[in-house]
Amino acid sequence: MKTLFFECAAGISGDMTAAALLDLGADRAALERAVASLPLSGFRTKISRVKKAGISCLDFHVILDRAHENHDHDMAYLYGSLPEQIHADGGCEDPDAGENRGRAECEDPDAGENRGRAGCEDPDAGENDESAGNAKSGMTHADREENGHGSGGHRAHHEHRSYADVRQVLAKTDMTDTARTLAEKIFRILAEAEAEAHNVPVDEVHFHEVGAVDSIVDVVACAVLMDSLRADAVVVPPLAEGTGMIRCQHGILPVPVPAVLNIAKRQGIRLHIHQDWQGERVTPTGAAFLAAVKTTDEIPCHADITAVGYGAGKRDYEPAGILRVILFESGEGAAGGERQETISAERTVSPGTVSVGTAASSGDKETTETIWCLETNIDDCTGEQLGYCMEKLFAAGVRDAHYEPCFMKKSRPAWILRALCTEEKREAVEQVIFRETTTIGIRRFRVERSCLDRRVYSVRVRGEDVRIKAAEGPDGWKMKPEYEDAAHLAKKYDLSFSEASEEILREAESAAAKECSGQAQESAAAKECSGQAQESAAAKECSGQAQESAAAKERPGSRAGTAS
Repeated sequence: MKTLFFECAAGISGDMTAAALLDLGADRAALERAVASLPLSGFRTKISRVKKAGISCLDFHVILDRAHENHDHDMAYLYGSLPEQIHADGGCEDPDAGENRGRAECEDPDAGENRGRAGCEDPDAGENDESAGNAKSGMTHADREENGHGSGGHRAHHEHRSYADVRQVLAKTDMTDTARTLAEKIFRILAEAEAEAHNVPVDEVHFHEVGAVDSIVDVVACAVLMDSLRADAVVVPPLAEGTGMIRCQHGILPVPVPAVLNIAKRQGIRLHIHQDWQGERVTPTGAAFLAAVKTTDEIPCHADITAVGYGAGKRDYEPAGILRVILFESGEGAAGGERQETISAERTVSPGTVSVGTAASSGDKETTETIWCLETNIDDCTGEQLGYCMEKLFAAGVRDAHYEPCFMKKSRPAWILRALCTEEKREAVEQVIFRETTTIGIRRFRVERSCLDRRVYSVRVRGEDVRIKAAEGPDGWKMKPEYEDAAHLAKKYDLSFSEASEEILREAESAAAKECSGQAQESAAAKECSGQAQESAAAKECSGQAQESAAAKERPGSRAGTAS
């Protein structure tokens, strides 16, 4: 099982995310294809290694031409002349020094790793351009992504893109359907947050910052890179955010900006607001990305760390803007919601913060949850289409899905497609059904289900790690080998599937018996120690009583002394 943990102790933005995923090992070639195919102009990208607070990080930089510059990284533009702003955090003393403040020093481009790298040459030189083309447009205050930089004056190009405009851009971009679905979901979350902030319908939202060229590039980059990593779970802890005010195309807004607060409220993302941090640490694009990919807020207890990626922010903040993404891999779990032993990601957050958002609840042995049931009748799809649709549904994160035969009008044999999913997956699942089948309508309704406490653990069978799914019911534990592991064992050792499954269960029961025996021995040892301690205490008490009695006899004036 592959689990990604986004450590947002210094905030998050779109370009920080893209850089961290690249540094982690995501597919750079897929990124380059997607960026090169964008139907936009006025930009190029550069990937390089930089240092932030002495840490080697990757930097993903969307460089805009003068016509599309939006000053997203110009500290003087964002914070200059604002009351009680971040001068103490790294300053905006020189109003003309906004271009490269907080850019971090470049490392030797020939040293260290080569993954996701393109030197640190002059940003205006074309040697390491990853793509070209881009045209700025508007999007509400949603996304001050960390890509633009000031260049002299603060003249910005104010084109506006609607949510529909952005979807058209994504439709023409060369990326997988899964990546496109994720990018669309990110923009949908942004559009809903902006619609609430401005009290307009979603389709009437016109983006400023997040509709800008650099923000579209960031979102596409994040979606393509995330898709290439094929993670089974994504851990999102509380996001560290600052306070104060920030300038954007709407004017001067409080931090956190309204779009970020709306995303946190609507999507169950937690913010930890540091009262002594001045300035925006969480951008709307960063928050929307995490809301789109989050599956849990708990970190696996037992997993190997197989990769770490560091993404650099460009604004000059203290602490330095670094996003760290950690890849955990473990045999203890599978996609589709199986539960593992975990610890809460909130333990990584430092004290002295204010929490905003909703807390995760812990489960009992039996829990009740509410999920969506999506269903549709299909009478004109081939078997190949339906089989492929099923694969895509599970890739989109459904809890379960199946086909059921039925007869429709005019006595046509058909299929009922039924899928179960969580609220955060519903839109993506519906898009898969519409895209991969001929249906033109989907019924949906909420259902409640009772769930036993499920766990996944591994046992050693013939030198192989084999996963066991276990659920605790009213009459004890139910255990079943993971199908893929049982099938692998059967093929490798020329066993029938039943023989492999039975051998796995025997090993699991033997391991459980040994564990119980060990616990019993520990309990017996504890009892013995407790008994010995009690005996020792009793002996001491008796000894003390005897000493007191002897002392009493020897005291002058006692009855014993008088008698003598």
